[in-house]
Amino acid sequence: MKQPKTKETIPSQTIVSDFFENLGNKSYFLALSLIIFIAFFVFKDFLLLKNVFQFKDIGSDTLNGMYPYYHHYADYIQKNGWPQWSFAEGMGQGILSGFLRDPFQLIAMLIGPQSMPKIFIYIIVLEIIIAGSIFYFFLKALKTTNYSAIIGTLLFSFCGFMIIGSCWYLFTFEALNLALLLLGFERIYQKNKWFLFSLGIFLAAISFPVNLFTYGLFILFYGAFRFLQENDFDKTKFFGLYGKLIMAGAIGLLISGPFLLENIFQVLESPRGSGGDSYFDKLANSPMFATSNKVEFGTSVMRMLSSDILGSGNSFSGIQNFLEAPFSYCGLISLLLMSQIFPLISKNLRKWYIALIIIWL
Repeated sequence: MKQPKTKETIPSQTIVSDFFENLGNKSYFLALSLIIFIAFFVFKDFLLLKNVFQFKDIGSDTLNGMYPYYHHYADYIQKNGWPQWSFAEGMGQGILSGFLRDPFQLIAMLIGPQSMPKIFIYIIVLEIIIAGSIFYFFLKALKTTNYSAIIGTLLFSFCGFMIIGSCWYLFTFEALNLALLLLGFERIYQKNKWFLFSLGIFLAAISFPVNLFTYGLFILFYGAFRFLQENDFDKTKFFGLYGKLIMAGAIGLLISGPFLLENIFQVLESPRGSGGDSYFDKLANSPMFATSNKVEFGTSVMRMLSSDILGSGNSFSGIQNFLEAPFSYCGLISLLLMSQIFPLISKNLRKWYIALIIIWL
């Protein structure tokens, strides 16, 4: 008996639904929620005011230096208005310089000295949230998937520089500033929109102009890496990109002028800038590419694996101290996944990734 003919069925292709990609633009709100949740978990004792975000050990600068510094500005603003001259600092001097070392501290200053020191932790967490948000949009500007952008955002928001640095009240803003410059660069590179990059330069100039050198050096190499990653070398387009960056940076510097000059004068006239406590002569006499000693090098490597692998607080056993040693840890997942990028990209791209890593090493 013949078997009845049946139509040959072709198995349909299985479609895998990606939860994160299905979120679309709403994935930012998932990233934001995760940042807020983790930040609350990390800082809950301070946010709930069980403890005050100040320290008596190696982080005693928060109690002995930062607290009276910001309290003085808050008191001065309430009584006299815009910071000008004060006899409460040294033997009397202008206090406009350093006024915006961390512009977010204006929140505490404008509320008044009565808000301190309890308000400091809320400002730090706000900076972490904003920095993470900016970094998320930077990663999305690089055309990463929602999942990758969320993971990258969390690794950046809670890296060693951000979390340990927050205990000095300074470095969360510097990380935010760098994230803003990265996003600003992508806006210039991709869309010829300069505002965010100029804003990043402006904030660096009114905060701590020495950082302009560090940020500039980074953007110098990063800009070349991004251009050559996607384009063949064309000197007109290549130097045209740097011309746009210089123009946008100049706008930021010019707007910051009064604060920038005050900050430069403060650095030059400070004992740390040009006086007896300056490292200028010592550093100038050292070879630029000298190798570090074993303690410094060992600390750099170990702190890449974990921020407290060499101890924490006063029990830290690495170079200098817990707060001033390198802050390069940003999650073990970063180290584990970094090497896996090479088999996943083209040979042409691979050489630029290798070149960038070698430069920073």
